[in-house]
Amino acid sequence: MGDGYEDDEQFDSVYANDEITDLIGLNVRDQLKQSGLSLIELLKRDKESCEGKDSDIAWYHHKIPRESAESLLKEGLRSLQGHSDGLFLIRDSTSSEKDFVVSVTHDAKVYHFQIKEVFDGHYKIDEGPTTQGLEKIVNYYQNGANGLITRLTKHCKGSAPPDRARVTGPTNILHKTVLQGTTCLHDAAKYGRTEIAKLLIEHEADVHIKDRAGFTPLHRACASNYPEVIEVLIKHGNADPQTRAPKTGWVALHEAAMHGYPDCIKKLLHFHAPMMPRADDNQTPLDLAKRYNRLDCIDFLQFPDRRDVRSKRSNWYHSGLDRKGANAVLENFRKEEGLFLVRKSTRNQNFNVLSLCHKKAVFNFEIKVMEYQDQLVHYIDDGPFFQSLEHLIDHYSRYADGLSAKLRASVNPGNDRIEIEEDYYNIASNVDNAHRKSAGPPPVPSNRPVLPPRPPEPEEDEDFYAAVDNDQSNAKPPPLPPSHPPKVAPSVKKQESHPPAPSLGERQTSFEEFKKISNKDIKLGGELGQGEFGAVKKAVYTIKRGFAKHTIDVAVKTFHEDGALAGALASIMEEARLMQRLDHVCIVKLYGICEQPFMLVEEFISKGSMLDNLIDHRKNIKVNPTLYLWAAQIASGMCYLEEQKIVHRDLAARNILVQNMDQVKISDFGLSRAYMEEKNYYQASKGGRWPIKWYAPECVNYGKFTHKTDVWSFGVTLYEMFSWGEQPYGDKKGIEVMQFIESGKRLSRPEDCPDTCYEMMLKCWAKEPEKRPTFGDLFEHFCADKEYASVKDISKLKTKRKR
Repeated sequence: MGDGYEDDEQFDSVYANDEITDLIGLNVRDQLKQSGLSLIELLKRDKESCEGKDSDIAWYHHKIPRESAESLLKEGLRSLQGHSDGLFLIRDSTSSEKDFVVSVTHDAKVYHFQIKEVFDGHYKIDEGPTTQGLEKIVNYYQNGANGLITRLTKHCKGSAPPDRARVTGPTNILHKTVLQGTTCLHDAAKYGRTEIAKLLIEHEADVHIKDRAGFTPLHRACASNYPEVIEVLIKHGNADPQTRAPKTGWVALHEAAMHGYPDCIKKLLHFHAPMMPRADDNQTPLDLAKRYNRLDCIDFLQFPDRRDVRSKRSNWYHSGLDRKGANAVLENFRKEEGLFLVRKSTRNQNFNVLSLCHKKAVFNFEIKVMEYQDQLVHYIDDGPFFQSLEHLIDHYSRYADGLSAKLRASVNPGNDRIEIEEDYYNIASNVDNAHRKSAGPPPVPSNRPVLPPRPPEPEEDEDFYAAVDNDQSNAKPPPLPPSHPPKVAPSVKKQESHPPAPSLGERQTSFEEFKKISNKDIKLGGELGQGEFGAVKKAVYTIKRGFAKHTIDVAVKTFHEDGALAGALASIMEEARLMQRLDHVCIVKLYGICEQPFMLVEEFISKGSMLDNLIDHRKNIKVNPTLYLWAAQIASGMCYLEEQKIVHRDLAARNILVQNMDQVKISDFGLSRAYMEEKNYYQASKGGRWPIKWYAPECVNYGKFTHKTDVWSFGVTLYEMFSWGEQPYGDKKGIEVMQFIESGKRLSRPEDCPDTCYEMMLKCWAKEPEKRPTFGDLFEHFCADKEYASVKDISKLKTKRKR
């Protein structure tokens, strides 16, 4: 036995009744006996040992900006005399609280790659493998470039990664005693050790970390009926009561209701937890209380919710505003972070829309209404039910809970900015209000997805609530699908290693095929939207012919100079190469490129996407002749693409731009590809997310794209047009859509769609591609059918097709 204690009896007299050693278990007590050290001394020694082991993974630099990362790496290169490709560091992403960025050097330049969190603690870069913990992903790219610009070598010294992003987290003796995949804070919560929980939080224990079963300490406290621990976790640790368990989607209130603990329910509601959160199967805590006959809990879990709200409807409700009007109002305040308003939905008069500013963009979330427990409730996506709009706004002003930002201030109909006041209990509303000390910012506690701060990519689950306001649809299309995906649910193909891409300044030779435009002839204006690799801006292009000059408005795609662009440049150049070949009145024109800085200069289409026009300006659009004319023009442009042997692969209302009521143009050729003459189809070869709701079955099942698959997409686009922008297939997920189609079902006829048009839609959706009409057939149909007689009178339509 160690020198500190003469015998077991003396040791037990000191520690047998100690709450801490009782909690941490016999393993630690054995170590204390053997070493003769006190618990504090033993923990201190173990901490020093852990810090030594963590030096090899001290590449984490918290939430530093891109410029600081580049400065640190360039300073490191100077100390290494510039001979170290692969010098790197990892930092928090500025676009997502869950993601990270690896910044790495190559040829004395710094490149940045997003590390996406796929699910709790599992990460990937681009189409690389998904690995558990940042240590493993770093180790993978230290063993080879594997798609990065170079292999990771040395690192700029920082600190070890945060516990939530590590494979095992800290390895001190407290954690070594945990055999069931829990931390000491989980055990303190489970066994009601309030003072220990408070002490652990004071020493920066992570209140959001999940145990092996996916539960947070707050879940454990609720399941064990310890309301005092709940108060400590929320009040002192900023625990989020809306964090979901991954297997069920239960939040803490579900646990308290299922176990029948009214005191825990009252404590959670005291800290403004929503009364009606929903699990993955849509069950509320009230449903659970009724199922398990928890009679003493039911009264606390059903409406009315009598808690005070901090904001009045008159502070934020605009009954006569549409999307563009809301955007203009918020623009008056420079789209301040967290600024919002609520307006009537233009697609469904029973719904409302929350327009919210985040990172200088406006996100629109549809607030739906349904009947639940004999009462109308309001909700966003899979969020909680609320008895009124006022309660919904109050909740999202306390917790972001899946929105892109927390609501901070509103604009009223009088155009006044009104701040939402913080209150005492709002310290738990979001991690950005945390006051505890920390080496870096805490993670977003909720595992609901946080919407990206750029326009969402079209994918199988795209929906209205995630739409971003832009005058023009400029979001970059999703990556290409894999060459041989398994049926319905495509897998990710491992990206092969490729040689480092040169910087933009070194690529002059690849630009020779393009028309060059001097950047002196381009005067950039306001931003139209954000893409994955940069911004789209309105600009004025000065065209010189001899001594004569004239100006036109253009849309300019600008790009960040970083590693993400280097990896995607081939795709960007392929899009530009295709667009340069195209010359048709129904297709957006590429005027040329600027080299320094690198920009694509395209035709400016003033009225934005057809989808936005269908939703926002329905009253100004006539079924006959406007929709018929637009359908004919889209078919005309697609005929031209067919002649050029180009498949579009992303034909949808969001990618049709409106120049005026008499002219639309096909845009967004990021997914478009030319095929070889002998194949007559394009075979996709890269992994990625797909706009499945617009895809024919053979696209999803075999990665095969032809003009006949574009025809299928044209049919879905017609559905969008004649339903005034309705989401195809409603709320169905991608796999549900494919099952729906393969069962022989098709989208139903929109109310304002003529029978002849719907019959043509159904032909576009024929199971056998050869039975689908050609774009020539479609063009003739929309020009010649008696339903569309007035379209014939639109001047020059026939000649447009022939060009």
